[in-house]
Amino acid sequence: MADSKSALIYQDLLKRISTGDLSGKINLPTETVLAAHYRCSRPTLRKAVDELKQVGYITSIKGSGAYINAPPQHERSQTSLLGIIFPNMGPGYFFDPLYNQLAQYASCQGYSLVWGGYVSPKSDMLKFDILQLCERYIAQGIQGLFFSPFEYHEKVEMLNEEILNIISHAGIPVVLIDANIKPYPAPNDFDLVSLDHIHASYMMTTYLIQQGYRRIFFFAPRNSHTTIKLRLMGYHEAMLDHHLPPEPLIEIDRDDASVSCFITEKRPDAILCSNDITAMGLINSIEKLGMKVPADIAVTGFDHLSQAMPFSRLITSIEQPIAAITQTALELMVSRIAAPQKPPSCITYPGKLVIEEST
Repeated sequence: MADSKSALIYQDLLKRISTGDLSGKINLPTETVLAAHYRCSRPTLRKAVDELKQVGYITSIKGSGAYINAPPQHERSQTSLLGIIFPNMGPGYFFDPLYNQLAQYASCQGYSLVWGGYVSPKSDMLKFDILQLCERYIAQGIQGLFFSPFEYHEKVEMLNEEILNIISHAGIPVVLIDANIKPYPAPNDFDLVSLDHIHASYMMTTYLIQQGYRRIFFFAPRNSHTTIKLRLMGYHEAMLDHHLPPEPLIEIDRDDASVSCFITEKRPDAILCSNDITAMGLINSIEKLGMKVPADIAVTGFDHLSQAMPFSRLITSIEQPIAAITQTALELMVSRIAAPQKPPSCITYPGKLVIEEST
């Protein structure tokens, strides 16, 4: 199967059938449902399903639909299901390519990465959604959970801790990706692998200073998570090292009126945003004011995803070391499953500065 996405879907469906997650002699979920679950096109999904038909795991009955054939008892495996809880899944977010890479590495190691569904941090029933997702994973018998803490919610710290309490109480190991559950300098209670947020922000701020910018601000949505404090530290250090006064964090709503007030009052010549989507929203607001980027204000972001999105311009950004993060996360998980009592590890990797037209 040449299509890597189809191959990953095939492997995941095969393991879900083998472990009993998808029981024998029941209807396979529709193409629409499965395509939404795996975040892929229907032709991509169909390749995986057709392959399962060829090897006898699925049977199509005209007028009735597709049915799952239960494998022989000796073929069933009770091994190696790993769950994920990532915020902001979807195109334009760092966690979408990270999930795809992690699924590929997991499959190569004999694990199946299962996705229990999207939980919106802005949901009115967020606590209920979290409980449902945790219960679903526990019922599936996952052996480990990859988790990146939620943000953009006023009670986010309590909700993140609730997830960890439920999963840990069930005896399921957790590896954190991208952010610790508590702000720095609180110690890690769980394995953590992430970008070196302090170094990345220091590198970006230094680049802006070297380009001649002096009134540099750090911009983030309200209730951003613990990575923002680390990135602020890098920004502050870079400003001080170049004998410039660092500015306080700007947390405002991304509406045009708020942006207008901020620019009028603070008169920035460069803005470092917490991610590319925030940067793109800021650029749109700036240009509505009749100003130009970067001629009037330079704007940068994090994650380097503008090339994959229909943004109006490419954004100078920090590219995350996704391959290193995902491979290390899987290694930490395998090690944690084998030795549950060992002390937690914290591993960070440097990012890459990618210079685009927004500066």
